[in-house]
Amino acid sequence: MSRHFSNLFIFILTILSVAVGTYLWKEINLPYVNPQEIIGIYSKLGHSDLNDTVRFIVFTGLPLTTFFLLFVIIKKNECDSLKNIFLNSHINENNKNTLLKIFLYIFISVIIVKFFSLDFSNNKMDLFHEGQQLGGANIFNETNKLFLHSYFTTGLFFSTLNAKIAWLITGEQSLGSYRIFVLFLQSLTEIIYIIFCYNLCRVFNLEKNYEILFFLILSLFSIYLISSSQAISFRDIPLVLFLIFILKLIRDPSHNFIYSFFIGFLTIFTLLWSLDRGIYLIATLFPFIIWLFLKKRKTQIFFIFTGIILSWTVLYLIIGHEEFEAFVDNSITILRNSAFFHGIVYPTPFSSEINSTRGTKSLLIIILNGIIIISLLLSKKQSISRGTKFFLLIFFLLSYIFYKTGLTRSDGWHLKQGISFNLLLLAVFVCLFFFRILKKYQINKKLNFLNNNYLIVVIIPIIFIFFNFNTKNYSNIKNFSNRYHDFIKLDDNFFLTDDQIKLVDRLKELTNNENCFQVFTYESAIPYLIRKQSCSKFYHIFNLGSKKHQYDFIEEIILTKPKYILFEGTYDGWGVVPKERFPYIYEYIKKNYTVGETFISWKILYLKK
Repeated sequence: MSRHFSNLFIFILTILSVAVGTYLWKEINLPYVNPQEIIGIYSKLGHSDLNDTVRFIVFTGLPLTTFFLLFVIIKKNECDSLKNIFLNSHINENNKNTLLKIFLYIFISVIIVKFFSLDFSNNKMDLFHEGQQLGGANIFNETNKLFLHSYFTTGLFFSTLNAKIAWLITGEQSLGSYRIFVLFLQSLTEIIYIIFCYNLCRVFNLEKNYEILFFLILSLFSIYLISSSQAISFRDIPLVLFLIFILKLIRDPSHNFIYSFFIGFLTIFTLLWSLDRGIYLIATLFPFIIWLFLKKRKTQIFFIFTGIILSWTVLYLIIGHEEFEAFVDNSITILRNSAFFHGIVYPTPFSSEINSTRGTKSLLIIILNGIIIISLLLSKKQSISRGTKFFLLIFFLLSYIFYKTGLTRSDGWHLKQGISFNLLLLAVFVCLFFFRILKKYQINKKLNFLNNNYLIVVIIPIIFIFFNFNTKNYSNIKNFSNRYHDFIKLDDNFFLTDDQIKLVDRLKELTNNENCFQVFTYESAIPYLIRKQSCSKFYHIFNLGSKKHQYDFIEEIILTKPKYILFEGTYDGWGVVPKERFPYIYEYIKKNYTVGETFISWKILYLKK
């Protein structure tokens, strides 16, 4: 069989397997089981929480398995041995590229300067998303407790500490302080991604100027995903650090104790930073540890587990037994039930359903990345070192697992987030293919700037600066100090609508002598805005969910006896309205509260005497 025919044969059968996966998508319908009686979109449709995950694995796994088997069978003479693929893997780096490191520092400096040039957001407050974070920080302020008095649905840092840290740094408890801190975190995310791109570019044995061009392209694309499309957020910082440490560990085993320890430390750090990201990291860490075991790198495994045990122990000692127990219970409950309370059914590939186009493109990108990874790993050709290939496999595994973000809540926003790592990986492959074409057809000889160090030195920084600044930025930099102090001191009312201001004023008046206030709407910011502690740990009720937690909610408000409860807010249209989602709580409220007043779009319930 000729080479071209065999490639065509593999391609056709792989495409056919995608068609089979598309057919099987609708055929996969696992039994719907909901023992916790959580009401959401899945319960309305009788849709199993495992359906979309199994469909995803089948849809992507079929073509990848087909391609792998065909490659091994048809191209067995071109295949590397398993021993070479996994046990003889190491990274051959280029000689030190001093210019590349200079550009790294230039790019980081540009991002730092850009932070001082950014406009501060005057958008109206998002009472749901921003309320989740401000509300958690407000409870911590009032109680000095973490997990015992707050039910976290995303992670300790995301739900509480980022707003609290912002207030400590600025000295102002305001939405403006929080928003500036988020801008800082996004800039920090850009810097960490640039450092990752720098380390990644060094391991492909490219000519120095190609290496610099590669770094520019990946850096700009990363910044686009963070700043423009907002597919990447500061929640992803620990995952990028994880990839950097793994790459350094593969590349330079002599420093194994440092990077190994930090990889172990990242397990608990990431769970606290953002719970789902922590699970993605731990799931990816398992195959890496297996690889280390096969390579007999016992020292690295020892320091990874040292980092894990020490970090978990330190957390336990700092927060105490009760808080630690609450953290574990909170985390397990969220992981077990999250799909039920905020899941959205994934659109059928190649259909006319909402978000199907975006969802299908994402699945095809994942398949394409997987095929490229398989080709690289199996091929005997060593234009890329085996260690680099193995790292790309780890990168792909993390990207594959990370897509759970888009699988569970399959709206446009989360689909965009879920595919972000795979997009960056695809950008790596596209760049490598582009450079290969330039070299093969010697196009680089016609592109003089690729061979001219002086032009590279001038052009690359100019391009990077051009994509990060406009003329308005310079005046913003000059006035940063005044803008900063004015913004953090803005009254929160500045970010509210007229109706919201009237509601907050009315609630402040009603609760002047109350210790706490409870919302039964999705507007989690309300207790923060009136500077009152929530009467239950469920200040963000959107992810409350289970029958058990509904009874926990009832028990807490029986003890705290809130005199007033906010009901039927402007965010109730987000999914299933609270009175339908939480029937046990609603029944208790109906029996013990009455509508005291209808205030614009809300109802304020009064405790019956």
